[in-house]
Amino acid sequence: MDLEEALAREAIRHTMARYTHAGDRLRVDDFVAVFTEDGILQSEGVADTDSFHYRGRSEIASWLTRWT
Repeated sequence: MDLEEALAREAIRHTMARYTHAGDRLRVDDFVAVFTEDGILQSEGVADTDSFHYRGRSEIASWLTRWT
């Protein structure tokens, strides 16, 4: 592994930690900040009745706000 790959992996780990930490604590602004403006949050591998698809920070924020 070269330096560039190591830095990329660490950046991914950092993003995943921010996502998990903010989501677990229902910190809406911090959670939404992990996504790009056109980011998508969607479910996979669940029944159709439990599936979801949210596009953009405002939709993602609205979804998470329902949990607070």
